[in-house]
Amino acid sequence: AMLKLVCAALFVALVVAHPSPGKVIELTDANFDTVVNGELPAVLEFYATWCPHCKKFKTEYEGVAADLGSDFIIARVDGDKYEKLADLYQVSGYPTVKLLRKGVTGKDASKAEEYEGGMKKATLEQWLKSNNQAPAAASAAAAASHIQMLHLQPELEGVLAAPGKC
Repeated sequence: AMLKLVCAALFVALVVAHPSPGKVIELTDANFDTVVNGELPAVLEFYATWCPHCKKFKTEYEGVAADLGSDFIIARVDGDKYEKLADLYQVSGYPTVKLLRKGVTGKDASKAEEYEGGMKKATLEQWLKSNNQAPAAASAAAAASHIQMLHLQPELEGVLAAPGKC
């Protein structure tokens, strides 16, 4: 009986505890590192309360949490209120969505991958599913070439900027 108890306790310890499956988690300075701890891939939306695009995206993002919120941490950060976090993640407009793959903690902001598609549930879910499977090296190389292109042709930056951002 003691062995069964030990085995049950070990099994429970191995299951990753999701803080809020199916829901968007509000992140603050206080809970950021605890929630974004690398045990699950994390999706971070940086928003501003005054931004009309953020307000429009809110229900779409809640839909993503309902659909994928067991496999991902789906969270949001008020970028005005928690400016240090927005700066750490180099947020230049709202809403901004970033993905941290499994194993990447909140402190590893440089490893965050920015979503550049339309702020729609289906599009974001498709990106998350495909990016969650892809090897990190390939997407890092793609990100590097994207950055180089912007660096080489700064006038393209305006053309490539995502529409619908504050």
